[in-house]
Amino acid sequence: MVNGPISPFLDLIKNKLPIVDVYNITEHPDVFCLDMHMESAVILKKIMPKLGKVKKMYILSGSYWKPDDIDLGCNYEVITYSHWLYAWIGIADKAPLFDFEDKSYKFCSLVGKDRYPRQMWINHLLRKFPNKDYILNFQGKMLAQDSSTLDNIVLSKKEITHRQGLNLPFDLLNSCNFNIVFETDVTQPDFFLTEKTLRSLAIGQPFVVYGQYNFYKHLHHLGFKTYDCVINENFDNTGSFSERAHHLFKRVETLYNTDWIKHKDLLEDIQQHNRNVFVQGFKKQYEKELDHCSKILNTV
Repeated sequence: MVNGPISPFLDLIKNKLPIVDVYNITEHPDVFCLDMHMESAVILKKIMPKLGKVKKMYILSGSYWKPDDIDLGCNYEVITYSHWLYAWIGIADKAPLFDFEDKSYKFCSLVGKDRYPRQMWINHLLRKFPNKDYILNFQGKMLAQDSSTLDNIVLSKKEITHRQGLNLPFDLLNSCNFNIVFETDVTQPDFFLTEKTLRSLAIGQPFVVYGQYNFYKHLHHLGFKTYDCVINENFDNTGSFSERAHHLFKRVETLYNTDWIKHKDLLEDIQQHNRNVFVQGFKKQYEKELDHCSKILNTV
């Protein structure tokens, strides 16, 4: 159950603007709100040619970006509703904590459907770590260790992108020293936080994220702590997604050989801090986004 429902956002918008279905665009007014909760930058590029001339557009989006980052050829503003974040309220505080003991596997990486440049990254991992002493699941296939006994639900290839969203395969995550997270689309300039990262944050498992530019910066803005006490995270502010991958991969090589128990006290501090963010911090973030929505619509 989602705490922080979307209905207050929609009610505010409907009092001011018509809402256009992003997947069923026909006629639209000169000033309107486009409703899209996932992969906003990607969707925008596909739908803008269908809109024609637009006077002003308000975008209710599951991701965040500044209008200066994406030129849509029209005047627009972004109203952010962090739906993945709020979907995890009430789940994180019930999840069992990750324990910092010897693990069966070096790392895990749970990758959904094929997106550029994921296949190249997968190939690189398999070449660099031929012992396959890790869990690597891609498009529903197990490419290293068999993790079928560790997952708490079984997903087909068709289900892999949606039904896994709120699944917390704790036994799997807790069998690995750290998690390599491939966020949704690393090539875009928006910040889109999903279950891929939230899983490890919720239980306190160490992780590295191949995400969008300045992904870690946005995590810190939300109040989370990450693992710069163990590994240099400055790859995050590398603008090129291919160079970012190159620098991140060097970090993975280091983490592969890290003595995690040596850092146990620091890791437990980060774990508890992030747990508190889930339990206490998201209500303020929700209210902040709702207030932002209201202020924007007051200008309509």
